[in-house]
Amino acid sequence: MAEVVGRAVQALSRAISCASPYPPLLFALTDLAASGFETRADFMRQSKVYDTVIGQHLQSRYSEESAKNPSFGVNDFLDVSTRPRSRHVEPAFAQRLSAASPYQGLLVLWNALLVVAAISAFVRFDAR
Repeated sequence: MAEVVGRAVQALSRAISCASPYPPLLFALTDLAASGFETRADFMRQSKVYDTVIGQHLQSRYSEESAKNPSFGVNDFLDVSTRPRSRHVEPAFAQRLSAASPYQGLLVLWNALLVVAAISAFVRFDAR
């Protein structure tokens, strides 16, 4: 429950921050550099899967050793050299580009708005 609320608050703060031109630039660049919100969420998903797999592996190894040696306890050495390895796979560039595209659209919108504001200010200025 707290995780869902945290994600909702983070999404709301991201949406509110896009009322300024700088955050969309920052969000687009970090998503393209594979260090943004989407990459972090992807890493957390992969991490949860690995935590589940390693937990199951450790439990099965502990059960195997307990079956071999009934006096085996939690303070005894447990060989886990056969454990599954964790490997983070970054999203492909196309996925990163699609994750950054809403922010790129906001950047285009902000640039158009600022150009229109500059032109209207220039037209209003009379140098006579």
